[in-house]
Amino acid sequence: MKHRVTGRLVTLGVGCAFILAGGHALISGAPMAAAGTTTAGTTTAGATTAGAPMATAGTTAAAAKGAPQTVATGRSGASASAKVGSPSGSAGPMAVSIPPESRAIARFTEQAFTATGAEVSGYAVNTWSQVSATYETDRQIGQLLDKVVQELGIQNAKKISRQSGGDGHAAESIAEVYGAWADETRVSATVSSFRFTNQQAETLLVISAASTGHDLKQYEREIATVQSALQGVGLQPEIRACIEGSRGAMMSGGQAEAVIRHAFQSVEAKSVEGVQTSGLVSISGYSTEMPQYILTRGQKMNIQIGIHNDVARNRTNVVVGTPVITVTY
Repeated sequence: MKHRVTGRLVTLGVGCAFILAGGHALISGAPMAAAGTTTAGTTTAGATTAGAPMATAGTTAAAAKGAPQTVATGRSGASASAKVGSPSGSAGPMAVSIPPESRAIARFTEQAFTATGAEVSGYAVNTWSQVSATYETDRQIGQLLDKVVQELGIQNAKKISRQSGGDGHAAESIAEVYGAWADETRVSATVSSFRFTNQQAETLLVISAASTGHDLKQYEREIATVQSALQGVGLQPEIRACIEGSRGAMMSGGQAEAVIRHAFQSVEAKSVEGVQTSGLVSISGYSTEMPQYILTRGQKMNIQIGIHNDVARNRTNVVVGTPVITVTY
């Protein structure tokens, strides 16, 4: 699967956003609806990953039976949230079967990560999908989000929403649910609908899950859960997954490059491009072992490894992602 990308900014759930531009943009989409302070982590040439707090506000339509309840506050942009229980009948990632695509993503990243010699400290799974090329009503995005929550089995879900604009002008409508799975993975789902000044429109669904767990079997199950949820609402999954960890003591740039080369060899990946700064080495590559890929400067890319010296903890942080890294490091 290939996915051409462009330089825009898209939210990937509470506290997570990606600035996507140049040769290493991750995904295309509408401008980010909420902003905040960023903690940038350089990926490879032409792209930056940043964490931005998600703004909260607004109103949505009434939730479907068994789905999270909402608090409506009109279209002024005031904040609204409601804490609710887990959707009935959903079991989260513990009960899902593992399709071949999810298993391939998990094992590909795990194999490359293991070759770095780092110890696991967490993992993340993200996905972005275009729902339609139209501006959806509050009711429509609310109904879609309720169904996604049921498919994901989010526990202790809280729903927030925001709307702005309208009356024939540019407008945006956003609804988000965030909560947790049984293994304490933080998970969120966001439906954003935009109408631009040229009257073009777009509606997006973003799912983001992040864990500080060490169980890579659970990582595999969570990839499968996100894939299943997207298929459950009729969308094509395009999974971004990464594993985080660390090694004792800090590395020189040459040592970090050697670690990345060894990890690339473990999955038969060839280097595409990279960047090296003081304390940071990030290299992207392509492997025929993973069919999913994106294009960067006209070249295929489906693996990225970043190594960063953590001076405060006197260690080296390691992140392995496919097709790119989707966390700050």
